[in-house]
Amino acid sequence: MRTTTDDMMLTPSQGCCALYELHGFDDELQSGHKVDEFLDLYDSHYAGRGQLCFVFFTDTLAKSSGRRLAAYIEKNQLGAIISTIPKTNPKSHRKVMCWIWDIDWKALRSWQENR
Repeated sequence: MRTTTDDMMLTPSQGCCALYELHGFDDELQSGHKVDEFLDLYDSHYAGRGQLCFVFFTDTLAKSSGRRLAAYIEKNQLGAIISTIPKTNPKSHRKVMCWIWDIDWKALRSWQENR
């Protein structure tokens, strides 16, 4: 099931129910709003299925929106972030990175309640 808000999408990976992709988020949104939007998507479409284990997101290095989101997650201790090294996308020829978010649901819900 692919779920969306106006901009952001949360999509299960092909063949693994533990891994979801977060993509299409607005580069202009502040990182805290991106986390809020992620929670809105999760709560409205996936909450009854159990907690997601991992969410990954990618971005070009020129935008750095993904880098800022990863830094926000780490700064607020919302889970662990694993990042790849920058690679050149052979299709676009732009440098890209991927981040995998190991969600700390207890910390994330506490963050949500205290915002």
